[in-house]
Amino acid sequence: MKIYRLAITASCLIGLFVTLSFAQKVQLISLHSNETNVLVGQKIVITANYDVQADENIDTGALGLGLRVHFDSNKLKFVGYKNSFIIGKTVEDATINDDLKKDLDQSTATDKYVLIAWSSTAAFWPNMPTPVKLTDLVFEAIAPGSATVNVSFSSVSSGFEAKAESLVLDIQ
Repeated sequence: MKIYRLAITASCLIGLFVTLSFAQKVQLISLHSNETNVLVGQKIVITANYDVQADENIDTGALGLGLRVHFDSNKLKFVGYKNSFIIGKTVEDATINDDLKKDLDQSTATDKYVLIAWSSTAAFWPNMPTPVKLTDLVFEAIAPGSATVNVSFSSVSSGFEAKAESLVLDIQ
């Protein structure tokens, strides 16, 4: 009987360990715009929202993240950021970076990116319920065609996966 109880206890502990080991924590970025059909010369505001997905009863423990927002410079001109989430903001770089050689978003539809990042060492970030609006990115449509805007991650909180949704604009 002792061996039977020991076997059941061991089985339960192994099951708990496996469940905790494979518990998934994900930092999610979604891009949204009120207009996806735009005219050449029109300014477009793309909002980047942040959310966390974690299994129940798991402390998310996110301490920030870094984003690269990729775009097609033949179709879009980056104008700047506005209304950025300020808690823990460490970088808001409007420098246009070339992405042809490294292809950090693994997409041939984009060739440039800008960088923005947040971090916290004193408290869990963003230190409020999610989802949270991170920033508005302002672009100007400069040529007709389909323009993809992607996100890749320059940093992710330890123990997290990262996922992002792209946005496609139709420029006329």
